[in-house]
Order: sequence, then C-alpha cells, then structure tokens
Amino acid sequence: MIFALALLAASADPASLITAERAFARASVENGMMVAFLEYLAEGAIVFRPRPVDGRKFYAQREPSDAVLSWGPAFAEIAHSGDFGYTTGPWELRPKPGEEPKSFGHYVSVWKKQKDGKWRVVVDGGISHPARIAVPAQVAAPAHPGQRRAGVVSAELLAFDSDYAYGHFADDVRVYRAGAPPAQGKAALANEPRVLSKTAGADMASSGDLGYTYGIAEAAGGTLSSYLRIWRRAGGRWRVALDLALEIKE
Repeated sequence: MIFALALLAASADPASLITAERAFARASVENGMMVAFLEYLAEGAIVFRPRPVDGRKFYAQREPSDAVLSWGPAFAEIAHSGDFGYTTGPWELRPKPGEEPKSFGHYVSVWKKQKDGKWRVVVDGGISHPARIAVPAQVAAPAHPGQRRAGVVSAELLAFDSDYAYGHFADDVRVYRAGAPPAQGKAALANEPRVLSKTAGADMASSGDLGYTYGIAEAAGGTLSSYLRIWRRAGGRWRVALDLALEIKE
C-alpha cells in the first residue's frame, strides 16, 4: 500500500506538463503556429475565437502566415491523478520572424493525458492586453492534496457552473479579462454583473480535484461572453480557480 501511494504521488509531478507546454511553444516558433496547434490539440479540442469552436478544424482551415506566436508558462496546476492540468503565462505575436512583437496577452491551456500517455491541449483560450510581460524562468506549480476518485463530471460541478456566483470563487482566483494583465483574488470579481451561464462542455480529472467548464454567459442587457472556468475541489467543495471571459461583439 505504501508503495502504491508513492507511485500516485509521483504521477502528480507537474514537470511533464510544463515540459509539454514548453515543447508546444517551441514548435510554434520553429514550425509555425498552425503546425504546432494541429500537433498539440487533442481531437475535439476547443479554442476561443471568441466563441468556442473546434480547434483542429479552425487551424486546419487557416491560411499560412509569417506571424510568429511565442509564449511560455508562468503557472501550472496538475490534478493529484497526474492526468489533467492547466498552464498559463504571457504570449506575444511578431508579424514576421526577427521583428519586434506587436501584440501581447496571456493564454490559458487545459491539458489532458491521452490514451498513449501524451499530454494534449483540450481547451485553449486567452486575452490580449498592452503589456509586454517576460516569461519567468521558474514556473509556479502548487501541490495538490488527494481527493475522491470520479470517472465522470459530477452533477455538482455542473450545478455550480449554472449557478455561477461570487461565493464560488477561490480566494486566489485568477481573473482574465481583455485589456489588462490577469488579476488575482476575489476582489477582482466583486463588481462584475451577475451572468446566466449556459454550459457547453465540461470535464474533470480522474481524481476529482480539478475540472473545467466552458460555454456562453449572458449579462443583464443581453451582453454575451464566452467563458472558461477552471475549478478546484478543496475542503469538499468546488471553487473557481481561474475565470476567463471574452466578450462576443458580433
């Protein structure tokens, strides 16, 4: 039993997830973003444009471009089961190789181990903002305590997503909104309007301690936004660890 527990703890090391993220970013610079995304997106992966769409179809239909998209992880969190996690950090876009970057922002990528044991991105989104932020040399990666096992997304998580409210945020929630670098802490969401959420998809780790939901949210007045929420289960309750929203203007 002690040996089995030691194996489980080792499987939750975030190093392999961070390595996969860095390899993905390197492939984008060396091979082009279209090639890199088609290599690292899982089948059925979702990307935000700004509505959630099939990522592989989106990149397969893009015209070749000289633009260079580069990024790197600043924060990573992995489930206790070691099969599910997410990464986030700054990105920048150069019109052509060797030119100075013209656009900046932060990305969020949700990763899941596939049947072949390889990490692949299942949801990818991000925000634009005017600040150029360097990729840190060290990635912050908190440890995860063990949780109950769960093979499917719990009805409890879906219910929380539908009843999205201030009380569901973790104290250290990361908040992503276009136009400014990510904020951290519940205070960043204190003045946001109540929204009605329509969940389009969800998944969770086999250990039941990390999960995500995404969909379309509607605020008073009919304003629509796409959202990605990453949920962490701690102390027996789900809390939003990361909240990304992109306004839909069409």
